[in-house]
Amino acid sequence: RRSTKTQTKMDEADELLSMFMSLGTTDHSTLIDQFIQIAGEGNVSEEMASFFLEANNWNLQGAITSYYDNSQGSKVYMPRCNPQAELIGDLTIGEGDEVQLGQLFTKTWRIRNVGDEMWPFSTSLVRVSGTIEAEQYNVPVPSIQPGEEVDVVVRMLAPSETGSHASSWRLRHTEGVTSYFGDEIWVFVEVSESGTLDIIQQLSATSF
Repeated sequence: RRSTKTQTKMDEADELLSMFMSLGTTDHSTLIDQFIQIAGEGNVSEEMASFFLEANNWNLQGAITSYYDNSQGSKVYMPRCNPQAELIGDLTIGEGDEVQLGQLFTKTWRIRNVGDEMWPFSTSLVRVSGTIEAEQYNVPVPSIQPGEEVDVVVRMLAPSETGSHASSWRLRHTEGVTSYFGDEIWVFVEVSESGTLDIIQQLSATSF
């Protein structure tokens, strides 16, 4: 149940929100500025505004609702720790080979916890942008201790158009406030009608 103070803030924000929504902008920088104006300058940083907007697919109304749902007065609950992560390497079999149109292939990354505390239990690897589809856009990742490493496997689907394609992924947790952390992980593939990456991976999986 929201406090009277929080409800009053939301009522005041409705007018600004309605005005901004009518403008229909999709520019991320503009949306961040609008979020800060609605929430009240000094209450949120650009980073926090970006967190809420990204978590709601850059929908301003959804982001503002999430912000107040996670608020106590004007104070937003923040994770008790700041997770740290580093990409150690790409372990993908056949890396560099072209992939055939519309074929499934597997990407595997090794990531290390380089922080001082274990990762939150809600940690997952999520797609941030790009043209490469995946079986899952939110892949659960184990909560590992500092210094430990984990191999994260993502099944992807090659685009139906030939040429160069890319997508980016990041670790994220939802402990109180949705937060991205660690290196941005990029996938680059060349798609052709005669690609062999999926075949190489299938043969590797069945070999002894």
